[in-house]
Amino acid sequence: MKKNKLGKQTTNLMMAIPNHDDFSRELFVQEFIWKINTEYVNKFKNLFPNGKVSKNSVNLIDVSNQRKALLDNSSGKIWSSLRRIGREWTCEAVGPTVEKQLPDLINRSQSLITKKNKLGSIKLNNNMEIPRYINVDIHLKPGGYFAELCKDDIFAGAEYERTTYLNVNGLFGPKMESLGEVVSNWVKIKNKFYKPKRILEIGCAIGQSTLAWAKAFPDAKVYGIDLSAPMLRYAHSRAESFAIEVHFSQQNAEKTNFKNNFFDLVVSHATLHETSLKALQNIFKECYRILKNDGMMIHNEGKPFRDLKPVDRIIPDWDTHFNAEPFISKMRSIDLADLAHKSGWPKSSTFNDYADELVNKDFKEINDNLNAHYILVGKKKLT
Repeated sequence: MKKNKLGKQTTNLMMAIPNHDDFSRELFVQEFIWKINTEYVNKFKNLFPNGKVSKNSVNLIDVSNQRKALLDNSSGKIWSSLRRIGREWTCEAVGPTVEKQLPDLINRSQSLITKKNKLGSIKLNNNMEIPRYINVDIHLKPGGYFAELCKDDIFAGAEYERTTYLNVNGLFGPKMESLGEVVSNWVKIKNKFYKPKRILEIGCAIGQSTLAWAKAFPDAKVYGIDLSAPMLRYAHSRAESFAIEVHFSQQNAEKTNFKNNFFDLVVSHATLHETSLKALQNIFKECYRILKNDGMMIHNEGKPFRDLKPVDRIIPDWDTHFNAEPFISKMRSIDLADLAHKSGWPKSSTFNDYADELVNKDFKEINDNLNAHYILVGKKKLT
């Protein structure tokens, strides 16, 4: 892809474009984080010489002991401190660019939201109650993703578009759509004649993966829900700027307002680890309720601990304790298919898989710590 002002990231009408100095700062932070996440973290593999990759569930006590060994090591302490600094720097690098351009970005957003003959739609809930498990400074973002800084605010969405790209070094693709592309490709390959009419993405954030699903199934009506109003305003404006129809609404995935048997397909990408064990079970139950017979749910997450080498468990476990994502380690230690069964799905209807085994090899650049192509699949069959 031809490089543009943001390196390999594709710009769009809603994106806050940094000036020369701000962009230089962003590139430094991006390279710093990538070195910390890959080259430097791999130096700790000798701390766990007897570690084995188990195909069974990994006990969280083992992971806890591994974390203790890392942080008892002086180099491990330095690495942890540097990673914390790097995560904080992403918002410090991108935030000022968004802040300087926010009035203009809001004007652009409102012109797209209020224009006549829109393709998609947006419905916000002024009485939305944000669950405690997610009302934290996720990813160390000051104020989290729910703070309303001003009327018609989109700050969180505009910042997220760039900070996420920096944090994964662009490995989610130039438009950050690769998660949706990979899983939708898996659906097409595994189900050649599958033609979903209604698709829902839960925890859609700025709709980057949602747009991938809309492109993959252009005849489907696509919906996206999230808890954050600033993110949804940005998502809707962004989708309209790309001339892609998506219907966004502010809802809690544990209990939506959709009718029974409404969707053919319900998906999520890197969302489940931001919930809780109870919420996760409620989400699985809700997916079953709103799916049609023969409908499918696909939840897309990072590799479980059982499939990771000990050194590759460091970052997700670190994120649990130091990146305001307290559910990651628990989620990666359980069998999602089994949990879905305990949440009401018939046992034979759910299974785990890896979507990236069937797609373009370029997507395999994402290392074990960032890999989000592990999927839970549920196929609803009425009994």
